[in-house]
Amino acid sequence: MTDHEKNLARAKELFTLGTIAQDQGWYPEANGYYLESLSISQELGIQSNIALTLHQLGNISLRLGKFDDARDCYKRSNDIYSILDDKTGIASVSHQFGLLAQRQGKITQAVKIYEDTISLSREFGLNRQIGSTLHQLGKIAQARGEFHKARDFYEDAIAIKTKLSANEGVAITKVQLGLLDEEVGNLDEAFRNVNGALETLESIGSPVARHVKEDLKRLQQKLDGS
Repeated sequence: MTDHEKNLARAKELFTLGTIAQDQGWYPEANGYYLESLSISQELGIQSNIALTLHQLGNISLRLGKFDDARDCYKRSNDIYSILDDKTGIASVSHQFGLLAQRQGKITQAVKIYEDTISLSREFGLNRQIGSTLHQLGKIAQARGEFHKARDFYEDAIAIKTKLSANEGVAITKVQLGLLDEEVGNLDEAFRNVNGALETLESIGSPVARHVKEDLKRLQQKLDGS
């Protein structure tokens, strides 16, 4: 194995470790792994790896509320995706700009970005991204009290994710649909959706399951008290 191959393998290993740490919520550790991976990829000049790692660093900054850092990482990542004509990357980072606006409370801006992301994704044939973005539009509609609109977004997202066999994505949107049912007082349907989603998440070992257990516990308590 050449030095180049060894360094490339190390960059990929560090990126994988970053992904694992990120999935577990260990954000400082994930950030460290990604930065090491980014440094190696920059030395090697592997632009696709650089763009993807910057994208993940942006996601961590967003999670930690470091909005300026997130915006910078997403912009740098998007610039590279555009040069590479990486349509999946372009649509994905567009979605992240929507999340960034949403987290900052810039809801009108977030909706516009999400709508643009869906248009891009349809143009590029990226149904998986459409499903994720519909989910976020549903959350915004729900927060606005537009419950029928939110349900339509969630059900459209579930339909797309189901066709793609994106089981974790289906489950996550079903949880959100369950929370919508809870909000409008349909506790039985809420419990059914959340319980079914939890079973799926546990069966695939998703780290999201531990959060959903709290939702299910709360719903069970409400049902027992009703």
